[in-house]
Amino acid sequence: MKISYEKIESLLTKEDIEGLIGLGAPQDEYENEAKKIYEAILELPDSDNNIKVSRIIMDIWKQSFNLSKEELKQRLPFIERLTKSLLIEP
Repeated sequence: MKISYEKIESLLTKEDIEGLIGLGAPQDEYENEAKKIYEAILELPDSDNNIKVSRIIMDIWKQSFNLSKEELKQRLPFIERLTKSLLIEP
């Protein structure tokens, strides 16, 4: 699967799922998450679909922000939109 690190980081910044950038955090606030997502996606075969990409994002997000199931559920619309944006060609 060919998704650039820059695209992931840019979309995470744009989505600002946690609202941290909106509160004044630096633009690279989600850099660690972007790196983890990028590395995990690199491991996927080209034929894998958005369900696996979405799962990668959810797992990394849950771990990075220590989210409960309910808190993660609240972020699903953002994660689904992010997944869709990632899978659209440049």
